[in-house]
Amino acid sequence: MSASIELARRIRSAPWVKRLCAGTFRPAPVASWEVLIMRVLFACVVWQTMPENFHYAEQKYPNGIARWYDLTWLWSGHEYSLAWMGIENPVSAMEIIRVVVAISLLFYAAGFLLPISLPLITAASVIVRTYYNSQGSIHHGCQMVTSILLFQSIVVLGFAGRRLYGRVVAKPFRFPEGLSIWSYFLYYSQGAIAGCYVIAGLTKIVRTGGDWFWNSPYMALEVIKTEKQEFYSTLDHSVLGTQTVYAEWMLNYPNLARLFLGAGVFLELFAIMALFSRSTALMIGAGMILFHRSVDIVMNLHFRFNEYAVWIFCINLPFWAALAMRNARDRGLTGVTDLPRKTS
Repeated sequence: MSASIELARRIRSAPWVKRLCAGTFRPAPVASWEVLIMRVLFACVVWQTMPENFHYAEQKYPNGIARWYDLTWLWSGHEYSLAWMGIENPVSAMEIIRVVVAISLLFYAAGFLLPISLPLITAASVIVRTYYNSQGSIHHGCQMVTSILLFQSIVVLGFAGRRLYGRVVAKPFRFPEGLSIWSYFLYYSQGAIAGCYVIAGLTKIVRTGGDWFWNSPYMALEVIKTEKQEFYSTLDHSVLGTQTVYAEWMLNYPNLARLFLGAGVFLELFAIMALFSRSTALMIGAGMILFHRSVDIVMNLHFRFNEYAVWIFCINLPFWAALAMRNARDRGLTGVTDLPRKTS
């Protein structure tokens, strides 16, 4: 018993354990260069979610705000005259939106006029993806991107409002020591990512009454359905039979399938731990990338925008690279300092 206690005490005092447990579920100090890289990378991701045009003339299955507002003006068949701006040829709504988003993303990446540029990008993302999802098939590939934009907009507008209020009452707003708006910018971006995964995990459990884990081997049917959908979408005969081996494995080894698939759901449910510290964000992020890579291989389902967001805001390689270089430099300086001095 004493040996076990001593082992637990040694593990608890290990440096890596202390670093891992140093989180507080609160925003942490963030360098401006670190968030600059994040904004530039995420701006590239957001731009990829903006379609060039829409060939849908109707919204037969309105979803979200499309239930209250007609979004068919996004159809590329509708063209609008901008002669008053000196533009002779009529343009579609998506062409106008893409120009506005492109300019806003430049300001976003540079960190300028965020209370204006960020809400514009968010509104464009919500409107465009809502119209896309109002055609009878719900697509979740860009859900996380829009959620992150929404949370970032709340942060930026919230602190802009607090600064304005502070000026009115002659009590300037100040961030807690060591923190800045970028601390909350990163923290709530991670919160949006974690929220998407937690909701996905809870939905699986709630909608099945808790039977999801036991019935998970029947995911083999979804694997085959995805393969057939890929074939009928591309008419590429080479995709036929590529996923069958995984479906057969799930049915032949149901308990292993439950273990494998159940681990993915538990990872989704505990994604909230990404908010605990930078270390847990790294671990949860790495687990999510492995999870998506597995889903890509087994089910041929791609969530590349989710992966990009996890890489940018959770794994955050620039931070860890900078930390490693700083630690290496500090060790080098310490080593030089500790060299024995020449004595006469």
